[in-house]
Amino acid sequence: MDKDYNARRELRGFLPKIPKSRRAFSPVTDFIRGMTSEGRNIYRNEDRTGSSERLTGFEIDGREYLYPSMFGGKDLFEQEPDTKAGRDAAMDKIISIFRKNRGYDPETNIYYGKGFSSPEKANAFAKERSKGHRKYQLSDLLEVIKSSQ
Repeated sequence: MDKDYNARRELRGFLPKIPKSRRAFSPVTDFIRGMTSEGRNIYRNEDRTGSSERLTGFEIDGREYLYPSMFGGKDLFEQEPDTKAGRDAAMDKIISIFRKNRGYDPETNIYYGKGFSSPEKANAFAKERSKGHRKYQLSDLLEVIKSSQ
């Protein structure tokens, strides 16, 4: 059987853990309000919060992986209809990007390919990562630029 087919079949058991509606996240706008310390843009959401990567989880060969669902300021889940088929299509795209880049994030070159032994460990890592992000607002970046001139 095709490896992609097996991965999708394995994912079906994990997908219900993903929120039923990704619309719980406020839609992303094109306005860049800052940058993470890793070089990923922070986009302003319609509710005025910020998003830079929106990690999502999936299982391949018994390992849990986290990987961004946002690329170029577009959340792949927002690009698809808010249905099970739409969420499956977005997950297929994310896994395809993950495999194509061998676990590396194409925007920051951060490696996500090690994986975790359980979804709980992956979720704990995601929460800590979110808390630990050093976020630079545009005003911070302007001050850095001005001081270096």
